[in-house]
Amino acid sequence: MTTQEQTFAQAVIESTRSFVEELTEAFVRIDDEAFVSDREREDVEEQLREMPLSVMVRDGWRTIGSPSEGPEEFEILLGTGGPARRVIGTLDEHSEPLNARYQYQDWFKPWTDGHITGKEGDLIRRFASLFYYE
Repeated sequence: MTTQEQTFAQAVIESTRSFVEELTEAFVRIDDEAFVSDREREDVEEQLREMPLSVMVRDGWRTIGSPSEGPEEFEILLGTGGPARRVIGTLDEHSEPLNARYQYQDWFKPWTDGHITGKEGDLIRRFASLFYYE
């Protein structure tokens, strides 16, 4: 592994850790009913909704001219450059996230799944559920 690859790998680890820590802290605040008012909860959720650079959806393959049956996949772009970061996943028939994956990318490299545990994956899916995909 070259020095440049090691530097990128370290940046990805730090970026992933930072994102998961930020989500953890936010959801702990949201869930703490003893100390958080509805207004404070809404403020934290709004801060999370403002994180992405963009939120996009796409529907599946269909015949030209046929109506869309609604979005099937989503992408939440969190950052560009090296590393670029995003959350992607599939949507159910109600446009709610079925799953969510954290991915990263360096310049001219393919998107790669981040090393996320089950608990971290639940946080990321919960983050994805804050957005409206219709």
